[in-house]
Amino acid sequence: MPYILLTLAAVMFGLYNVFIKLSADHIQAVFGAVVLQFVAAFVGRRAASGWRYWRALQSDSSKS
Repeated sequence: MPYILLTLAAVMFGLYNVFIKLSADHIQAVFGAVVLQFVAAFVGRRAASGWRYWRALQSDSSKS
C-alpha cells in the first residue's frame, strides 16, 4: 500500500510541475496560487473521504 501512495504522490507532483509550466505565461501568479490551493483542498478532502469509507468497509467486513 505505501508504494501505491508514493507512486500517486510522484505522479501528482509531476502533473503539478507540468501544469505550472504550461500556465506560467497565461495566468497571473496569485490567481494560479489560489486555484492551486482550492484544487489541493478539494482533492485532499476527497482522498480523506475515500480513505475513511474504505476503512469503514474494512472494519465492517472484519466483523462478519
